[in-house]
Amino acid sequence: MLKSSSNIYLRPHNLGNPALRRQRARRGVRLLLLCQPNVNYPGLRKLYEKYHGEGFSLLGFPCNQFGGQAPGTSEEEREYAYKKFGISFPIMDKINVNGKHAHPLYRFLKERLPESVNSQLTRPGDKGPKIEWNYVKFLVGRDGQPVCRYGSAFDPLKFESQVQELLAGKDAKLINCNVSRVIEE
Repeated sequence: MLKSSSNIYLRPHNLGNPALRRQRARRGVRLLLLCQPNVNYPGLRKLYEKYHGEGFSLLGFPCNQFGGQAPGTSEEEREYAYKKFGISFPIMDKINVNGKHAHPLYRFLKERLPESVNSQLTRPGDKGPKIEWNYVKFLVGRDGQPVCRYGSAFDPLKFESQVQELLAGKDAKLINCNVSRVIEE
């Protein structure tokens, strides 16, 4: 059984030295998301640009399991996200997040956090933890443990305070994932 998301190998692209990336990521706070371009990108880009220098990492994972919304190759999905939305955080290879072929990272994340905060897509009778739709976001602490899980419609800027708390070293067990507010500049 996995004890931390830091033990899972991911195929990085455009990240420079992978060993250095893994070492740097272990010291920071990460946000892992299942992505398909939509209205989440502006908030995600803002969080990444604002906190990347403080140790915040953001990784996007394209998936075609939800209405066929990511039909391209991994490279095509990356290119689309980088060019259309001007993001600079890494977009990983396409993966499955549900079912018997789900990537080990998402099996681990779903086991630890089976439901999203304010999820309205989890249905009675669903068997086992599932990713409800594109753009589910996992906030992962420095120790590789998932702290909060947010549904696809949850505005990324509403959990900026949780990102700040984790970056400041607050104990992940004390983070209130249900508190949502946009930090005003």
